[in-house]
Amino acid sequence: MLNREIGKHTLIHKQSVAFLGPAGTYSYIAAQEMFSSSDTHQVEYIAMPSIFEVFEKVKKGEANLGVVPVENSIEGAVKDSMNLFLTESVIVLRQQVIEIDHCLLSTANSIEDIKIVKAHPQALGQCKIWLSKNLPEAGLVSTPSNVSPVSQPNEAIIASKQVATLYNLNVLAESISDIKENKTLFYLITQNSNQLFKKETIVSDVDQYIQKQGSATVLFLLEAVDKVGILRDILTVFADQSLSMSRIHSLPTGELGRYYFILDVKIDKNVEVLAKIYSDLEKMCSSVFVLGTI
Repeated sequence: MLNREIGKHTLIHKQSVAFLGPAGTYSYIAAQEMFSSSDTHQVEYIAMPSIFEVFEKVKKGEANLGVVPVENSIEGAVKDSMNLFLTESVIVLRQQVIEIDHCLLSTANSIEDIKIVKAHPQALGQCKIWLSKNLPEAGLVSTPSNVSPVSQPNEAIIASKQVATLYNLNVLAESISDIKENKTLFYLITQNSNQLFKKETIVSDVDQYIQKQGSATVLFLLEAVDKVGILRDILTVFADQSLSMSRIHSLPTGELGRYYFILDVKIDKNVEVLAKIYSDLEKMCSSVFVLGTI
């Protein structure tokens, strides 16, 4: 059973976990893997119709945890999730990477019968070459989730083989991702009553985490000013401390020339390094927050 504190946030014994549903989605698979060592009777999985509603469920405290996709190895950042980190009061507790094995599923018996393919935009993008070669005439329909109803025999969805078993569908094709090593990163999120970690709490939290784990990956959320070379200056702050950055995303603020940046930075040194980094970033950014420590 997960039982880790981050600041004032503790994963309690009885979990309610919101995910992009229904059962069988990759979010559902990721949630199950995150809690694979838990007593399944102590985990309540709550299927939500969209990523936005997963965030809302967690933000309102109607589920104490949520699982959301954040990056795919083929299509990159999942914008629905990344943009919501800017507006929803949540923090990240941990991450999970799962392998994605897309299949073409339908009530039809032959791929030749398929005229419409429905899937989440990420899945359509991950299979676009395969679809153009094998179903060039089929209409592609974006849906909030990969597991959507198959109402007509000429329709198919892109989902895992597990979905075929759950919903009595035929597997018309397997492993249809354009790149076979297809993986997606998921975050486990929870409500953040502190409106994102600030300097006063994050330094001591990371210090405790490093003492327990030996290192910590800190998720920074920065609002950069409109200034020539600002990204270079931000990266230099971390480079000067010889810190490893595993991920960086830029997101629009709604104003041309201004951006948010989300950076994953590994901290394995004395926590004073983090305090200095935070102070240096505050001098060049409009706002500095931490989304979590994993």
